[in-house]
Amino acid sequence: MCCASFVGDDIFAVTVCGQSAPILQQTTASVVVIMPAATTAGACEVVIQSLALGNLATLNAYTYNPRTSLLCDVLTSLYNRM
Repeated sequence: MCCASFVGDDIFAVTVCGQSAPILQQTTASVVVIMPAATTAGACEVVIQSLALGNLATLNAYTYNPRTSLLCDVLTSLYNRM
């Protein structure tokens, strides 16, 4: 969830790492977005666009973890229990 100190229903767009994060739900107090898939691991910029305040950019505001294989994680977990 992404929240801002200004009115939530004033926000019209959010981007994460330069990719659109579609707004799923918003109220005057919060905005919920769908996070886009990562293209690479690491920290990136989040930009919130507001009608009243323009662009609010925060550097290194979100970090994508390196991609792992769910199957690999499950098999490793099972192996470690033996």
